[in-house]
Amino acid sequence: MINEVLSALQSHLKTPGLAGVSDIEVTPGKFDASELARQSLRPPALRLCFLGAAKSKAAPNEERRFDAAFSVFIVTEAKARGPLGVQIGEWVVDRVILWPVSQLVRGAGIPRDLRFDALYTSEIDQRGIALHAVSWVQSVRLGLDEIDAGPHDPTALGPVGVDLEQTLAGGLGNG
Repeated sequence: MINEVLSALQSHLKTPGLAGVSDIEVTPGKFDASELARQSLRPPALRLCFLGAAKSKAAPNEERRFDAAFSVFIVTEAKARGPLGVQIGEWVVDRVILWPVSQLVRGAGIPRDLRFDALYTSEIDQRGIALHAVSWVQSVRLGLDEIDAGPHDPTALGPVGVDLEQTLAGGLGNG
């Protein structure tokens, strides 16, 4: 599910809207100064990652709902540190807020507890890069769905407009 969420986010952010940002990739964890040297990128660039999953809660169908942390790291050239990094960050915040992830990935929750941080360090500054991050938490379901009709499964709902008593009576041979 985590990879599905990241893939859906990548597709969502690649929609037209912010000119100049075409380098949008998933990265395997927190993005920092060492990653700037390891990865090739073309600023302005976005790096999407899963940061980890904290507490979990059991679901009735044997899955567990985790509070998963995700982040979009925004890399810009240092000369554009202030205005461009903040502008792209605001655009990312808007996209995450409007992201219909629960409709795209079965069992994914709505993003909450959004943060927008400037990640300035002297090491990043020496590389001529500015780094910002938009982070949030959302629930994800992990584990094997033992009954294949958990409360998050739209097929578990009965048909709209059907009288429940009539359906039960018909199913018991009384109708």
